[in-house]
Amino acid sequence: MMRFRNGVSILMLTALLGALVAACGNDDSADPATTAEAAGGELTSITVGNVPVLIYAPVMIALDKGYFAEQGLDVQLEPLAGGADMVTLTANGDFDIGIGGAGPAFFNAIDRGIDLKIIAPLH
Repeated sequence: MMRFRNGVSILMLTALLGALVAACGNDDSADPATTAEAAGGELTSITVGNVPVLIYAPVMIALDKGYFAEQGLDVQLEPLAGGADMVTLTANGDFDIGIGGAGPAFFNAIDRGIDLKIIAPLH
């Protein structure tokens, strides 16, 4: 069960990152100097709850290499002890995005009418 949950978590994070990059990517016709970093513009801050484990290395590497900043995003990773905390804190608005799997805590929250959405798989 743990292997399945980790796989789902990886899928969700990859899709989340893909959606973020796609949504914030620049148009082919746009001048490269119009990116937030090149233009000296402000970055959009996003607080992301995550469980700091190796499967989320792609996010950490992208953050370290500045890929999010290139797309105009200031991503703040907030470490958590487990996925159940992720659901609660994301539902409360403490995080803009929660990286995690669709486990029992997620489905229980949906069943109680909490507005959470799966954006995409991690990979």
